[in-house]
Amino acid sequence: MIKEEVKIPYRNIPDLFLWRVKETPDKIAYTYKDGGSWKSITWKEFYERSKKIASGLIELGFKKGDRASIYSYNRLEWIITDIGTMLAGGVSIPIYHSLPFNQSSYIINDSDSVIVFAENPAIIQEMKQNIKEIPLVNKIISFDESVEEDGVLIRFSTLEKIGEENLQKNEKIIQSNIENTKLDDIATIVYTSGTTGVPKGVVQPHINHLSTVEMLYEIRDIVQDDTVLLFLPLAHSFARAVEFVHPKFGVNMAIAESIDKVVDNLVEVKPTVFPSVPRVFEKVYSKVKSESQASPIKAKIFNWAINVGRKYNEAKREGTIPFSLALKHKIAHKLVFSKLHKKLGGR
Repeated sequence: MIKEEVKIPYRNIPDLFLWRVKETPDKIAYTYKDGGSWKSITWKEFYERSKKIASGLIELGFKKGDRASIYSYNRLEWIITDIGTMLAGGVSIPIYHSLPFNQSSYIINDSDSVIVFAENPAIIQEMKQNIKEIPLVNKIISFDESVEEDGVLIRFSTLEKIGEENLQKNEKIIQSNIENTKLDDIATIVYTSGTTGVPKGVVQPHINHLSTVEMLYEIRDIVQDDTVLLFLPLAHSFARAVEFVHPKFGVNMAIAESIDKVVDNLVEVKPTVFPSVPRVFEKVYSKVKSESQASPIKAKIFNWAINVGRKYNEAKREGTIPFSLALKHKIAHKLVFSKLHKKLGGR
């Protein structure tokens, strides 16, 4: 059976975020680590900060169709910058934070980026020293607030302040961008890792992501009190899909500090949703299975529990769970699954 064409009720990605702000302005949108403790920001606060960044970019001469690279690991400022860039009429170019400058410079140049947002002070210094190698770039914006500003480099907080001071003047431009950015306009260009050659940019218009948003929303397995933990780098296409479907559901998204701290963050945040690619779950399963093979008895219990879990989920999907299977699943949970749940936050 061929499904009907997906209907998209939003003009573009920023319009989706604006819709969420109107729906639940004071609900927590993101949770993030700052100064060693978890803090949160509401949808309204997030959107206001995104508008300030858009206004700041406009003051720097950034115009509709311009490109801005985001060269950083996940952080709240990353997503604020992403939406701020689109509100300013621009296109965001995510770059893996782990790439050295001699590789990232290719992406910056190939995408025609005029501004680069970055977090690593060493990389920022290297960019400044080799600014002639990225000739279109006229400003580097540092997420790291410890850097010294000059004619090329400014801090993120400075950009936000410039935007706030000029927001009233630039509000009409921002609103015009929301109203006039079409579904077929480019939202972002995501580059391949380049492991098998020169990185290739995949052009992604607004309609691509918004179609995915509407299709994922039909699943409706997420409820309002859920918490999502985002840890895949936002330079990854799947992570971008998670970023954009998030306002549709309107739940709290916790941003992991780093790949190395994901295990700690799972325990701290206690997420109910953990979006990832299959390879990550395969590694988790392999590690748990390997630990369970320490003795023949442990291996037998583990394999039995996995088998029960599969049958339980199949029965759950069909709508009827036999009493005997439900009982076995409770035992399997107590003996095996509960330990894994605890490591994943317990929820």
